[in-house]
Amino acid sequence: MTKIKVVALDLDGTVLSTKHELSEKTKSVLRRLSDKGVTIVIATGRSPPCLTKYFTAMELSQSSWPGVSYNGACGIVWSAQLSSDGSRAQENVFLDSVPAERALQIISFAEETGSVAQVLYLNTT
Repeated sequence: MTKIKVVALDLDGTVLSTKHELSEKTKSVLRRLSDKGVTIVIATGRSPPCLTKYFTAMELSQSSWPGVSYNGACGIVWSAQLSSDGSRAQENVFLDSVPAERALQIISFAEETGSVAQVLYLNTT
């Protein structure tokens, strides 16, 4: 039998309640998996800072918290341990933003059609 190594989960509409909370049962199951060496990964459309809130609530035994945010455009791994200044070390694993011109085209299209657009644009200048 193959051992499960990773469980990736979405937040909204999947493991979160309608009040945007993790149930005690969900947290318990995820903690037991983490205790058995299974890495829990959050994959969501939300921004990276939102992920640390839920990782903290899960109280996992794993030493790092891998997450994918912005619907797959950003991958980050946080340290589960807080540093002496209260911050959390993080490593940006990947970041796939769109060029400024394309971002503006997407936003314009969304406005014209009454749609919602989530665009990751990083001003690196």
